[in-house]
Amino acid sequence: MKKIILIAFLIGISSACEDFEGWNVDDKNPSEVPASYLLTSSERDLFLRITSTSVNYNIFKLFAQYWNETQYTDEVNYDIRGRDIGGNFSLYLYRDVLNDLKDAQRIINEDEFLSADLKSTQSGVLEALQIFTWHVLVDTYGNIPYTEALQGVENLTPVYDDDEAIYNDLFVRIDNALSMLNAGSESFGDADLIYGGDTGKWKKFLNSLKLRMAVRISDFNNSKAT
Repeated sequence: MKKIILIAFLIGISSACEDFEGWNVDDKNPSEVPASYLLTSSERDLFLRITSTSVNYNIFKLFAQYWNETQYTDEVNYDIRGRDIGGNFSLYLYRDVLNDLKDAQRIINEDEFLSADLKSTQSGVLEALQIFTWHVLVDTYGNIPYTEALQGVENLTPVYDDDEAIYNDLFVRIDNALSMLNAGSESFGDADLIYGGDTGKWKKFLNSLKLRMAVRISDFNNSKAT
């Protein structure tokens, strides 16, 4: 009888430990998520930082006098009260947008079940968002970390690239992204908060961005702009 009890006890312990590792998984902090989740998060963070009315993130419309303040008038008078708004703006775009888009691209590349057409289209959408984000950073700061950026702890002091060189590379990337997008093909569906997965609209967006960037450089490099 004692042997039976001992055997039952040992079986119970071994079976209870089979899924013990699952108890150590934090469901609220997943280590891996679908690329579509990262796309949604990136789009939200990107346009939140650009359009936010919070003086902790975005004061550009106040500086340009598009907006005004009535009660607290520090920012409209160019007093940012010691807040690192410029640093915060770039931090969010690098960390919460570009890093997530880079990770989403990695997930797509490693997905063996995606068709080649879907991989191409989804990659084109991710690339379009990355190009636009880099464009915003260059227009805001000028020279920025670009070729050595997004390497994490492997490179904590990336070089600052010349803004003209970055623009030239972005023009090339736009053409490549356009070739990835097949109008009418599906991409991310409802996970795409901007165009709902409509690749035709993403192609129009990239062409419009290319025109916008050409206007930016037309005064000092007219041949490139045309």
